Amino acid sequence: MAFKNSNQQNRTPFYNNKDLDLFIGRDEELRQLEEIITYPEKFPYRMVYIHGVAGIGKTLLVRMLCHRLPNHNQSFLTLDCRGLKAIPDLFSKSLIDILKEMNSPQNFSGFGQSQNHSFILFIDHYDEENLIAEWIQEHIIAEVPEHILIILSGRHSLHGEWLSSPVWQQGIKTLELKKLTFEEVKLYLQLRGCHQSSALYKLWHFTKGHPLALSLFTAKLQKTQNDKLKLTEAFDVMEYLVQTFLKEMDRNPEFRSLLEISTILHDFNEESLSYIKNQEVSSVQFDYLVKLSFIKQGKNGWFLDPFVRQIMNHYFKHRHPQRYDEISKRAAAYYRQKIFSSSKQTKLELYISEFVYHLGDALIASSLFDMAEGTEYRLETGNKQNFLDVVKYFENRKEHAPKYEVDYYNPKTDDQYSFRVSSEHNQKENELIDVQTLKQLGYDIFKMLKDEKGNTVGMSIVIPINRNFFTEVPGFSKLFSSTVNKGAKRMEGCG
Repeated sequence: MAFKNSNQQNRTPFYNNKDLDLFIGRDEELRQLEEIITYPEKFPYRMVYIHGVAGIGKTLLVRMLCHRLPNHNQSFLTLDCRGLKAIPDLFSKSLIDILKEMNSPQNFSGFGQSQNHSFILFIDHYDEENLIAEWIQEHIIAEVPEHILIILSGRHSLHGEWLSSPVWQQGIKTLELKKLTFEEVKLYLQLRGCHQSSALYKLWHFTKGHPLALSLFTAKLQKTQNDKLKLTEAFDVMEYLVQTFLKEMDRNPEFRSLLEISTILHDFNEESLSYIKNQEVSSVQFDYLVKLSFIKQGKNGWFLDPFVRQIMNHYFKHRHPQRYDEISKRAAAYYRQKIFSSSKQTKLELYISEFVYHLGDALIASSLFDMAEGTEYRLETGNKQNFLDVVKYFENRKEHAPKYEVDYYNPKTDDQYSFRVSSEHNQKENELIDVQTLKQLGYDIFKMLKDEKGNTVGMSIVIPINRNFFTEVPGFSKLFSSTVNKGAKRMEGCG
């Protein structure tokens, strides 16, 4: 079992206190759980379901909850579903019988009878075995009294009877655990005694805030006492993490092959997998693949959790470099043929970017595709209505021209690229940009990068340079004084 039963007056230690000293984040989740337990009349939930990918911290969150609850009449009864397979004749027994076997008589006493004594039933690793998950679901509904709060944890979102029953729909509170933020990773490393900025950025980019990976790779760096260690060389840690994720997958070579292909692609569907595999992928195979907890559906198809994709990508490349290169070439060929067959402009941009990515240039891959998880940006084309946003953006640039220091990280090679721009350079650039003159080329040359709140955080100016540009558009000779003559002559030579 993951940890033992406890009550608040006489708790049996089931964790290392130092683990809880390093507990970072999850403040909002803990607040919600404590409110549900403390004020049941205000939050009348029968069950709380905590879910997220393996290693995200579901069990540790409940450990911290138990640790933080005030000392009054409450008892935790816990059931780790990973141990149920070893119980003889499991499916002929009741849930109550199993709880009696796995919890001490003292703490189990009164379970289901007394409403004056508060019980919390925690069932961990709920959905790692389909048959056991079905058995748990049936027996919870039939046997657990309504006044007992149930906390379930699993990798997948809830489905089946939980969602088909209106009663359970209203009685379940769902918490999906996300990865740690950059600031939380920074605080965690400080608590671990790791203060080098190079290690911080390396661990942040490589783990993407995945708690288990962060813990293991931090320990690896500290053990070697070498902040220049390439995390891609810590193959023992990578293998452990990959095997953790693969536990929910059958040992079927066909499915393993499809997963290997999907780790190389940002997005995939039946068509792309079939092309790259050079063999038709059946709907049954595809349905099985996308049921994995770390695969989600997006606007361009299905995709792996960014961290899972990255760590598996490293693992499969290390295991079979030649096969990895062959898949990468097939991926580039797939997007190349999509470029020439696509009639939609939006799709064409996607196909071109993916084709460039799969060509394998390290700097392009690290600067254009290493986006922070959970951050959503969009490009907004300039027009008459939003032109004021363009003007304000450049006015702000002229008032504030700081130096830029950007570090790009290539997770494939574990290399970092530094991009430095001085304040003087930015100021000179701002002086040369005349928004009103640029507007003569059309509002649509401005592409504003907007964040989730609608703030303009970046700007792209796409200037269509042709022969008329040099001779008929006034005001640009100053901006392009060093290249105008050469450019015009070069275009004349092109006929």
